[in-house]
Amino acid sequence: MFSQEDVCAVIISYNDPGAIRRNIESVLNQVNHVIIIDNASDKNCVGALKQLATEYQVPVEFDQCNRGIAFQLNRALRYCIKNGYALLLTMDQDTRLEEDCVQEMINVMNQSKKIGTVGPNREYPKWCDGRDFLGKKYIITSGSLVDVHKAINAGGYFDDLFIDMVDVDFSLAMRRKGYTVGVAAEARMIHQVGEKEKNRFLWFDIEYYSHSPKRFYYIFRNRQIVCRKYFRDMPLYCIWMWINLFVASFHIFLERNAITKMKMAAKGFFDGIRYNGWRKRC
Repeated sequence: MFSQEDVCAVIISYNDPGAIRRNIESVLNQVNHVIIIDNASDKNCVGALKQLATEYQVPVEFDQCNRGIAFQLNRALRYCIKNGYALLLTMDQDTRLEEDCVQEMINVMNQSKKIGTVGPNREYPKWCDGRDFLGKKYIITSGSLVDVHKAINAGGYFDDLFIDMVDVDFSLAMRRKGYTVGVAAEARMIHQVGEKEKNRFLWFDIEYYSHSPKRFYYIFRNRQIVCRKYFRDMPLYCIWMWINLFVASFHIFLERNAITKMKMAAKGFFDGIRYNGWRKRC
């Protein structure tokens, strides 16, 4: 049976020490141990993180190169193995946990040995129908509680994705190994996803999240890679992801720098088709 003593929380930071402080305060009393892994923030942020580490007595590890979220999450898995933690709580700087969130997720993990990862219930309160656990195709990385040994057995996080689709790939990898993925009905978190923009197209007002050209590159590239990776196991779901990508990205035509963003999206799309296991190194 798992308990809070088994939980190590990792907070992946990048240029926002104020958010990291709020994260630490939301999670410090819910887990046994907290570690910060910084993904090549600027000098001012590094100094602030060192102060936070001293103030809250939590270790912080710095990287000289932005290697992406997946690389640092694998680093956190290795840290847990080395230091004897059975569960990893994965946090980014946009997430704060509400009271007893971790304990609610632990309670769910203890109900079945097949559960590989469980997240807070931020979107499906009406769908649980009194159930403690709601199975999902995938859950977002931030705020999720991961069984470390099951994660290692499933291959860990996919480094080559860098950003975008890391959570989908990890969830599908766990499910392919026979583990269950889902949300704990009573666990709650606050997750900020940014401001929506609004544009008018013909007679319709369209709201959407705007992305940089680089982000569009990874969105299209990584969707291709993940769909190719799991198509044999989950063909219908992969087809749905392809369709959803193009429908959800319609707003690219309405954005500023639309031509540049379309070029990067196209480059990502074809790089995803050509992907054969190469990995960019810093």
